[in-house]
Amino acid sequence: MRISSDAKPGGHVREERLVTMIVDRFEGPFAVVEGRGRQMVRIERRLLPADAREGDVLRPTDDGRYVVDEVATLRRRAEVDELTRDLWGPRD
Repeated sequence: MRISSDAKPGGHVREERLVTMIVDRFEGPFAVVEGRGRQMVRIERRLLPADAREGDVLRPTDDGRYVVDEVATLRRRAEVDELTRDLWGPRD
């Protein structure tokens, strides 16, 4: 399941836990995600959408699972691309 960050909090996304978590990598049955304070946490991969991938921004849901926040993910990827261009120059 994927959500849009400009959707109103509540409903299927837990408002009180609207925490940004970013998928860093996958290790076997776990996703290693960066949470608050850049802390790395392992989450069971089965709790993420099947199409979750490295760099996706996750939001927790009421049922203990996670959804991908597409808008936040796209925004974050654009920021990373801009930083990369600033550091290394434009891609060929």
